[in-house]
Amino acid sequence: MDSETETILDTPNNMMLPGIVTLIKTGFNLYVKRFWVLTSISALQLISIIIFAIPAVSFGVTGMGVTTITILLITIAVWVWLYFWFTLASLEVIRGHMEKIGFKRAFQLANPNTIQFIWLFLITLSVYISSVVIGALIPGMAIAGIGMASGLTVLTVIGIITSFVLWVSVAILVLVCLVFVYWVFVDKDARAMDALVASVGLVRGRFWAVLWRIVATVFLISVVFDILSIFIGPIVLLFTPFLLSVVYMVYEAVKTDRVIQPEKDKIARNILTILAWSGLVIVLFAPIIMMTMALSVSVL
Repeated sequence: MDSETETILDTPNNMMLPGIVTLIKTGFNLYVKRFWVLTSISALQLISIIIFAIPAVSFGVTGMGVTTITILLITIAVWVWLYFWFTLASLEVIRGHMEKIGFKRAFQLANPNTIQFIWLFLITLSVYISSVVIGALIPGMAIAGIGMASGLTVLTVIGIITSFVLWVSVAILVLVCLVFVYWVFVDKDARAMDALVASVGLVRGRFWAVLWRIVATVFLISVVFDILSIFIGPIVLLFTPFLLSVVYMVYEAVKTDRVIQPEKDKIARNILTILAWSGLVIVLFAPIIMMTMALSVSVL
């Protein structure tokens, strides 16, 4: 990465983001220009899912011996790698639409970065899980636990409602702040944590503007495809690449007036690092935590 691509965006919001109609229009134009490449990749991705689902189902029917489990795990590992390889190839096609990156070239670009892409997905998922657990479930469950221990039904209900409200709020906050993670990774050849920090910086100062555009475009495109799928079922195959094209146009807009410098945003990096490690711990110890909570409830 050069000095410009190592960044995260501290400059103010000096520029109005394009409207919903403009974003959908420009995303659609991009999508149409790269239609055959994107749909070919999507078709292959769907075929791979079907092909690898067959042995998984057959193994479940025939029994789960040591050999069967080993083959099943290998099958799942190969399928996961292929799935992310295809996804990354699609992102490369969209990112390189001006260069007119073709089918073969997209896979060539994606191939050496697939493992890093999977790692980025896991880190992002870990941040999301820990944010929801720490920011929503723990406070709400604490209130509900006090209510159950004291016999106050109202307090228990308040705790459950609090968990739900906080969960929705935290989930939206994290999803919007990290919505550009994969585009930074592809566009700037960024490492996992740099991509996360850069995405937060791109959204900073314009959270509501980004949220509105993402929600509105996803909703409108979903409605259109849902209606069309009633008459043309296979059209759902075209949904994801079109949506990705529109989100990419949002990314192009937000990065226009900012310089990306993730190494300078120490606060965001420290918070995201803590959340990433916390998410890993939560996933590893989730079974123990759930069993403990179940026992506590049964005792109460």
